[in-house]
Amino acid sequence: MHTKVPLFGPIHLAILASVVLLGLVSAWMVRRKPVIGRPLRWVFAIVSSILGLSWYLLRYTVLHSPLRWDLPLEVCDLALWITVAALIYPRQRLLELAYYWGLTGASMALVTPYLTAPLTSLSSLTFFAGHGMIVASVIFLLGTGRMRPSPGSWRFALLVLNGIALVDFCVDRWLGTNYMYLLRKPPIASLLSIMGPWPWYILAADALAAALFLGLQWPFRRADVSRPY
Repeated sequence: MHTKVPLFGPIHLAILASVVLLGLVSAWMVRRKPVIGRPLRWVFAIVSSILGLSWYLLRYTVLHSPLRWDLPLEVCDLALWITVAALIYPRQRLLELAYYWGLTGASMALVTPYLTAPLTSLSSLTFFAGHGMIVASVIFLLGTGRMRPSPGSWRFALLVLNGIALVDFCVDRWLGTNYMYLLRKPPIASLLSIMGPWPWYILAADALAAALFLGLQWPFRRADVSRPY
């Protein structure tokens, strides 16, 4: 993995721990004082939105990335804006998409970051902050105890994700892009590297997503759909 941050070194572990602590401590605060729940959700939503917009602005103005390569069509982009929507308008289906997409996509990006710039660079800081806010927000929403993924919701999240993949495939063929790596594998070592050639690695990745979603559903397999905020 090509990265300027040593994987699982002290700095990397501190970043991962701080993301989890942010979500847990915020949820604990709301449990102790429910009246701050709504304002705190808005704080999470505003900060996440600023980070998301800053990432696009950075790529367009500083890194001079072509617009067609930076449309919000990657899983983590979608997870960020779905999570913002769930924070502002906490409804069951929004939470479920944020839960499955955010905890698989964003957490994987945090655990195995692909960075070409030093940690102190604006792009690296924005990368960690943006993905970290997705994971922290999901932990926060779940940790308040007010909402839970409904039984079988992993199928809904997987179905919507496959629908997005179909849209991305059409965009990739039209614009010559490679969103969700549907036309070719990334140029770096990743799980896709061991999943065979195109198109078999796409089917393997879809099976892996199903397994991960099912694993995330398991702790809540008997959970009731909880009351709204």
